[in-house]
Amino acid sequence: MERAHRNDKQSLYDTWIQYLLVGKTPVFTSGFWDKPLPDNRWFNLKKTEIIAGLTTLTANALKFVVLFLTLAAIGTAAKRLVQLVPDKKTDDFTRNKVSLYFTIVVVGLSLYLTANIVFPAGNDSLSALAASLFLFGTLKLSKYICNDSFLSNSGHTRISFLFLISTQLLVHHLPSRSVTLIFILIVLALWGSDTLRAWRNKGLHLKKTAMRGGSLAPLFIISFFGYGRLTCMLTIIWCLGIFIRAFGSVWSQSLFVETDKSSKLQKGLAKSLLVPLGWAIAFGISYLWLVDFLGENTLSTIVQLKASIGTYSLYLNDVIILVVLFFLTYNCIAAFKVSIDHVGSKWQKAKRGAVPSIQTLVTYATWSFFTLLALRILGVSLTSITVIAGGLSVGIGFGLQNVVNNFISGLILLFGRSIQQGDVIEVGGMWCTVKKINIRTTLVETFESAVIMIPNSDLVTTQVTNWTKNNPTLRRDILVGVAYGSDTKKVAKTLLVVAETHPHVLKKPEPFILFNDFGASSLDFILRVWVDDIDHTIRTTSELRFAIDDAFREAGIEIAFPQMDVHFKTAPAFAGHMKFMGDKN
Repeated sequence: MERAHRNDKQSLYDTWIQYLLVGKTPVFTSGFWDKPLPDNRWFNLKKTEIIAGLTTLTANALKFVVLFLTLAAIGTAAKRLVQLVPDKKTDDFTRNKVSLYFTIVVVGLSLYLTANIVFPAGNDSLSALAASLFLFGTLKLSKYICNDSFLSNSGHTRISFLFLISTQLLVHHLPSRSVTLIFILIVLALWGSDTLRAWRNKGLHLKKTAMRGGSLAPLFIISFFGYGRLTCMLTIIWCLGIFIRAFGSVWSQSLFVETDKSSKLQKGLAKSLLVPLGWAIAFGISYLWLVDFLGENTLSTIVQLKASIGTYSLYLNDVIILVVLFFLTYNCIAAFKVSIDHVGSKWQKAKRGAVPSIQTLVTYATWSFFTLLALRILGVSLTSITVIAGGLSVGIGFGLQNVVNNFISGLILLFGRSIQQGDVIEVGGMWCTVKKINIRTTLVETFESAVIMIPNSDLVTTQVTNWTKNNPTLRRDILVGVAYGSDTKKVAKTLLVVAETHPHVLKKPEPFILFNDFGASSLDFILRVWVDDIDHTIRTTSELRFAIDDAFREAGIEIAFPQMDVHFKTAPAFAGHMKFMGDKN
């Protein structure tokens, strides 16, 4: 293997193929057990390598220790600049665990860098140990600071252990049969441990245990057919995939922890630019480790593999680039949404409805750009797509006219921002709150908590009253009638005092009193107030009426009620009739 590193890349690639795939013997055949596991030649070779490695390590011990301590000190100092958990919302146990595993991450990374700097020719065993420590610390950090159920249930110690064993088995070039047998025994031991733990817990967390055991089943089957080395390589790739997810999640979570330090150092949208950087670093670390482990020429040959269909060829390199770009795009959009939410929370309430519109527009634009870029990477001609789209436009015009109409109307609503999420609108005499503007429909919720889907075209073409377009305040008129003979100046003063003392009535514009009319049985006044928020309107008007009633009682002001005096005019015939009735009695 080492000799192939110095030859051309096709030679190294072929060597790895021979090493992983060719000449394997299944465990269930007699040929697997014919020879000792391993033979004496391997022990003699490893003995020579260990002696040479110890000699090199002893000669560079001082340089190794100094460089390791320096890098570890730098990593420890960097921890003070990064806040992984909130200061006030985290218990001491979690805070101590996070500090411990961050230290393990620093130790693993420092050890890996030191081993590669001091031993440029390579010390694969030590590098693999350091990478395992770094992986273990990162996975444990993700468990305590990330809300990711997959990472929480993955079995961090088990993944790190499998990564360490797989790398060591390949680094030390054990015979294929030995690697296969060791990996099978490890999987059986892990399954036995899971079964024993489930039995002790009386079936608790059985689903989690089954998921962990099920993830090992494909690896067990592959190794059972004699491909132990291939199983180790697949295990390494699997562990690196989980590492990428854990590292990206830890990076993203740490950026949005609200502390005194982070609020000063990291502002709004700058965070959304840093989140994709963390995922890019995770992909970069994994790639560089694979380059160091497999050899640059090997990876170069692997990514140039292609599948051909007629004249079209799909390269593995393009697929990998698309996967990486997809994850970066997805996390960039997610980070932007969180960032714009954080920034929008400081805006005036009337302007906060623009936040969902901005999020939706940026999401559409970003995914559209990703789609075009993906087609370009895959070598799909945009001209042919344009021709196909032109042919479909006729069918779309007839069959999907309403869908397209609603889609265009949705874009008009998003760009024009005449209606935004959170606005209180009136449509067809119905008051409701806008919950979300989708591609085809807008979700609204009535004051009775009923959710209604309104086609976007209806909101564009029909009359809609937006009560909170410019600001959330609302003017309300309260009608008050007092009895004739009441002191009108006293009535007006009492009403103003009641309005000015209510916490949800605005001082500017000031509340004022209108002497509206001389009614049939009352003097009619109007108390006009501006409520600070439309959400408080119903409660505020009700509380004002209660307060007016109490204030009028204390001031001796009578609230009028409808009344009518009936006067009977005496007629001669009616008087004679009444006299007759009286004489009869």
